[in-house]
Amino acid sequence: MDWVLLAGLVIVAVFVFLFRSLLKSLAVIVLVLLLLFVGYAAFFSQQRETIGVVGGVHEHANLLVVFDGQILNLSQQNYTTSEGRVLSNFIHLHDGDGGVIHKHASGVTLEYLFDSLGMAFNETCFVTDDGVASCTNTEKRLAMYVNGRENTQYQHYEPQDLDRILIVYGAGTEENIKTSLAQVPDDACIYSERCPERGKPPEEASCIGSDCAAEGVDHD
Repeated sequence: MDWVLLAGLVIVAVFVFLFRSLLKSLAVIVLVLLLLFVGYAAFFSQQRETIGVVGGVHEHANLLVVFDGQILNLSQQNYTTSEGRVLSNFIHLHDGDGGVIHKHASGVTLEYLFDSLGMAFNETCFVTDDGVASCTNTEKRLAMYVNGRENTQYQHYEPQDLDRILIVYGAGTEENIKTSLAQVPDDACIYSERCPERGKPPEEASCIGSDCAAEGVDHD
């Protein structure tokens, strides 16, 4: 009888031990999940906080994208913002002119621009909206130049007022790069009203000048 009682006590003790261990394990799992959730929320909150208020800035930069010597036509209607059709009110191209970036908030990068166009751009690949990928390999490379100098920030680069940005894919010979750099337009200063000797900026679907406020639905 004593052995039965002892065995019962041992079983109860083991059960209590296992139950407490299980509770500790569950507590650890819950704590880890909570920490992951908080970290995830904090990260994305910080990402969003780096983007300024829409309309806080109105800057312009020139852009040219070249694949194997062929210029990507970003002036097509489906790539540009026009009256009643805003692809992104953070950053966009305007009214059939794919060579001028209009930036309406600080902290907005090229990734936002190309994402709004249905494209993808990073340090190794440029993927157009029809799924054609141009990726760095042993024979060709993807590169980006800002104001004539190679820049390795790629999608993370935030266009600055009057920048001349070239994204180029190909064999990358010095002569090819020089040719492409010379093709980058330089009329962003007109839109920013920084070169009045070249005339006034054309009418935009939304607004012009430094006091512009972007319209439309936010693009995340």
